[in-house]
Amino acid sequence: MPATLSYFIVRFGNGLLAIATLAVLSRILTPDQYGRYALLIATATVLSSLSFQWLSAAISRFYPQYFENPADIMRAASRYFWLATLGVSLLCLIALAFHEVVEIEPINIALIFLITIALGRYTISLQIANAQHAPMRYCLLSWTKLSAALITSVFFIYFGAAEQGALLGFLLGLGLAIWVFEPHPKMGLSIGMVNARISGELLRFGLPLVINFLAIVLLDFIDRFMIARLLGVAYVASYSIAYDFIQLTIGPFLNIFFLSAFPTIVHLFDARKYEEVNEHLHDFGVKLIGFGVPLAVGVSILSYDIASIMFGLEYQQGAAMLMPWLSAAIFVAVFKSYYLDVIFQLHNVTKYQSYIAGFMVATNMVLNFILLPIYGVIAAAWSTLAAFFLGAVISWLLGKRLFLLPNLNITIAKVLLASFIMGAILFFMLPFEGLPALFIKLFLAIMAYCIMGLTLNIAVVCTFVNSFKRKLIDN
Repeated sequence: MPATLSYFIVRFGNGLLAIATLAVLSRILTPDQYGRYALLIATATVLSSLSFQWLSAAISRFYPQYFENPADIMRAASRYFWLATLGVSLLCLIALAFHEVVEIEPINIALIFLITIALGRYTISLQIANAQHAPMRYCLLSWTKLSAALITSVFFIYFGAAEQGALLGFLLGLGLAIWVFEPHPKMGLSIGMVNARISGELLRFGLPLVINFLAIVLLDFIDRFMIARLLGVAYVASYSIAYDFIQLTIGPFLNIFFLSAFPTIVHLFDARKYEEVNEHLHDFGVKLIGFGVPLAVGVSILSYDIASIMFGLEYQQGAAMLMPWLSAAIFVAVFKSYYLDVIFQLHNVTKYQSYIAGFMVATNMVLNFILLPIYGVIAAAWSTLAAFFLGAVISWLLGKRLFLLPNLNITIAKVLLASFIMGAILFFMLPFEGLPALFIKLFLAIMAYCIMGLTLNIAVVCTFVNSFKRKLIDN
């Protein structure tokens, strides 16, 4: 099975399970409970990104070089993992001693600690599975985590555990996935000698990314903390539901192309085959734009239909209002991260990503501080879009000094025109409501975009339609 198709199946399943979790939790948790759950998960995610994401990225970058004999790189990675775990332990012990000051209950600090470690280990396991070209293990890891988290969360919430039940379910999902599908060789506690060269490579590549990943995850979650502080915890719920839904819809779908393209691009770049690198980058960029833009446009226009069907009644209006702005923001963020920032990773100058990400966080915080008290929760979506857009522009300006990215202007113009026609059709169908009407709208949107794509000769659309036709003829 082709890698892209394999990862599409994985990501499609992930998306369904994650969206099902949002739909269920929005019906069994009150806005206050969901708001607290979202803030605690955000805290654990920030800590995990700060502690482990750099190591995950370094493994992804260098594992292909040691594919035939991965024991050395795994020993070095294990050493860094346990050192990072020690750092998280100390930080959580300090928070526990001052839990009244940080306003977090001791039981929640314990859950944050366990989720932080488990999330770091889980992310590393996913990267290793991708680097080993093992989409089946990647699939089982992610599906096990999501399905187990959903089932156990509902169980604990049913027996009165509220947001702590959702947190415990999330933790158990991570733990089960790691325990059953741990990578080989395993990431045990490394007490032997570690290859100094490999250890240095991981450190030099990964450490500059600490600030970058911290800034990225803060961009995802800083809005929630500022909304809670300036507007109240209940307002966090609708924003989190909308943001997470968009991220789960657009992010994983476009991540399919990144997972299948990035290892090949790295291999070709290391072999100094720059013309082939350029060809693969062009193909990759066309796919991101050709599928990402119409997806963002479709979700934006259908936001009220989606919210009324997917979320609990208390969340629908707020989520629907936010989704169009967040769709644009998440697409820009994904394009920046998966495409524009690849140049910095290929040249091992990830410090630029850190500088840009820091600027984006500062922009987002300043705009939120100014706009949230005036315009309410929608200002958080505006601030996020502005920060991601400015970051993408800066990444493009700096990146082209290192490696001139392929020109995608013609593709962008064609995709925007096709998406506009598709969006116009959806707009005139807005009065029709309900689940059957939503399926009809989606079908018409896909058909309209495909017809426009064929008319305008958009490469990815032509390839997709021709492949679909061949499969129909063969069957």
